[in-house]
Amino acid sequence: MSVRFSLFLFLFALGMRWISLAFLGSDEAMFMVEDVNMYWPASAEILSHGASALFTMDGGTLFITERVPGYPLFLAFLRIFFGDSYIPILALQGIIDSGTCVLIGFLGAMLSPHIGRLSAVLAALWPNLIIHSNFLLSEALFLHLFVWMLYFSARFLKRPRPQFAGLSGLFLGASLTLRSVSQLATPVMLVLTFAVPLIQRKPLKTAVFSSIAFTLACAIPLSPLLTRNISAFDSAALSAQSGHHLLGWVVPLVRGIGDGTPHDTASRQTHEGYATYLAEENITPTDNPFRESTRMSEYALEELKKMPASWIARIWVQGAAINLAAPAILIDPRVRALPKPSFYDTPGAGFGARLWSFVEESSGAYFTILALGIAGAGLVLILQGVGFIRLVQLSPWAALFAGLMVLYFLGVTGPVTSPKYRLPLEPVLIILTALGLAAPFWARLWKDLRQRIENQKTS
Repeated sequence: MSVRFSLFLFLFALGMRWISLAFLGSDEAMFMVEDVNMYWPASAEILSHGASALFTMDGGTLFITERVPGYPLFLAFLRIFFGDSYIPILALQGIIDSGTCVLIGFLGAMLSPHIGRLSAVLAALWPNLIIHSNFLLSEALFLHLFVWMLYFSARFLKRPRPQFAGLSGLFLGASLTLRSVSQLATPVMLVLTFAVPLIQRKPLKTAVFSSIAFTLACAIPLSPLLTRNISAFDSAALSAQSGHHLLGWVVPLVRGIGDGTPHDTASRQTHEGYATYLAEENITPTDNPFRESTRMSEYALEELKKMPASWIARIWVQGAAINLAAPAILIDPRVRALPKPSFYDTPGAGFGARLWSFVEESSGAYFTILALGIAGAGLVLILQGVGFIRLVQLSPWAALFAGLMVLYFLGVTGPVTSPKYRLPLEPVLIILTALGLAAPFWARLWKDLRQRIENQKTS
């Protein structure tokens, strides 16, 4: 992409995000998302105690373990300048996200200049990116760093060099300080940095230096956090979230798809069962959140083993389908404020029955937006399917990488559904959509349609 087009695209994307921010609504709208209740107060605590409180016992008593601490640190730094006013922070996130759109364009341009320009325009208009840039959540900053990782990974796939592997690792490590969702993919990427040069018949030293560069660069942003967790909590995990995730979400959702129990009820029953288990085993809770997370995970996995495998398979497939196709407009605060029940807590034996009950109890305005959003998502999915076929033809390596990414994030997210869990996939999905729109198939289809119309006129 040219410099002029990139600048125009950046300003266009920024205008879309700032317009959305200007019409977002009241203060409460910003704090509708649950995680804000952790990030905003945590940033205030960091300002009070200092950043050292995150990493040493001497700096204070603050320890952020439920999430990785990158975003609270980001907020704390900005609050030095903006105080308690979050509007400038969200405006800055709009700038960052506009840069992400340009990066997605450069990523698409590796296939062709036309695909790059089309991908950038789609990214500027992409609802999921616009909406999340207006939230006090880690998603916008995470995605920016993650796209840098994708860009250098793509450069490495095309031309395996240690510097590209190192830059890919550096941005992956930086993104992991904001969201740990991609941590399980790190070993796979390490293997690829060694294997890809050999597959492309590069010297063995290129493979060795590439894997070393990736490992060391990835460790640089993560080393303070890992050092803190190992020294203070005797754990090499990035966060203590897995136990709460399994116990509070995965087990209740699997149970719900099997017997129709609403999520709140199933979650309460699961936590009561865990409390009974601790009492029966005479296990005393500790002040180590990582150890507690491990206990929760062990109990949750035992509960999952008691459930039919068909329940687990159904909820994973259902969750993947929803996360891939859920309209992002549904998480906009203005849409969420419309009268509707909670889908998780809507009773019903099976997804279809639950969806029907949810629709029946929703307001007309919400149902209209839901129907239009699903129809639009369906059309986009068709384009993405066509785009993936086109990508296989243009670059099998890129298609393999894209396919593995989609499977990984859908698998890791599992039954927990929200358009925000699709964000790591959006750069790939946007480029696939651009490929679908630009596919020769549509030109041929339009040509055939015009020919038929002309034939009917002459006959």
